[in-house]
Amino acid sequence: MKEKPIQRIKKIIEAYRLSVSAFEKRCNMSNNSIQVAIKRNANVKDETLINILEAFPDISPSWLLTGTGTMYKSESSIVAEDPITFHGVDPQYVIQIQKDYIDKLKEEIRELKK
Repeated sequence: MKEKPIQRIKKIIEAYRLSVSAFEKRCNMSNNSIQVAIKRNANVKDETLINILEAFPDISPSWLLTGTGTMYKSESSIVAEDPITFHGVDPQYVIQIQKDYIDKLKEEIRELKK
């Protein structure tokens, strides 16, 4: 069975290491519109595809629409494999900092309740 555009959209989200919510915001889409389409493996509107191509100009329109060719317009546009190089900070490091901060806040709450 041929891959649908929604499956290629999921690949874009993964390639850019975005949450679905962040992807929707970047593409000026309503909350959960892509999330629901992914869960249902649904078709997407032309307007959605246009928004994606405007938000991600390095994505090949031919690939997004038909699956032919490569995801990126040119090899120089490929997202770096190393998250430290691409984003400047490893996402796992950010997650750990957030967990530590949450633990600190929980401890402060316990102290305030005494």
